[in-house]
Amino acid sequence: MAIINGNVGGSAKSIKDIDVTLRKVGGEIVNNTVTDDLGTFKFAEINAGSYELQMNRIVLSSGVNSINGRVFINTFPGKGLEVKCFSSSNEMLETVSTDLQGKFQLNGLPDGEVTSVILIPVKNLPVSAVID
Repeated sequence: MAIINGNVGGSAKSIKDIDVTLRKVGGEIVNNTVTDDLGTFKFAEINAGSYELQMNRIVLSSGVNSINGRVFINTFPGKGLEVKCFSSSNEMLETVSTDLQGKFQLNGLPDGEVTSVILIPVKNLPVSAVID
């Protein structure tokens, strides 16, 4: 069993109550949660598999908007993971990959509501995956 936890950061209007959904690649929802006052979330007892972590209802309103984070898989940086950002009308806004330290940043995003998706394409999810 695995644990996936993390933190949502950037220029979002509020990092509290962001809907975070863990789903198997292909669409089946595994679990849902919302971020707390600090933007953190946690999923426990996750079976081996390939997953997408989707952060919904991120409201951006600073004019110069960004979403950033860091991904760990089994305490190791999640290098080369694909991170996508979509508008509320499902238009692709930006795609980046995590760097060698598992960090990513989505920049130049428009004001409004966006969704960010992180693909964790591993056949056997290790003991822990942290998005921070």
